Amino acid sequence: MPRQRSTQAAQDIVDSAQAVLSLEWVTVLAEPLARYMLGSYRDEEWRDSPQVEALARVAALLEARGIEVPSPILEALRKAAEAGRPIGLA
Repeated sequence: MPRQRSTQAAQDIVDSAQAVLSLEWVTVLAEPLARYMLGSYRDEEWRDSPQVEALARVAALLEARGIEVPSPILEALRKAAEAGRPIGLA
């Protein structure tokens, strides 16, 4: 029995570490995407792009974890809102 508990505890640690690591990787990928969008998108692209919703989800996840949202992501979401895109953030 004690071995089962230690195995489960080790698995819990690995699972929680992967979740944080995954969020870091998502941020590493989302920030350059936001920069690209800021430099390349026209108004109609801001309104129609599925990447805008993905950036909003990244921002929401970061905020929920108490992590500062990188400024390019915030700027991209602001630009999308200004172009008339409804953003799913509270």
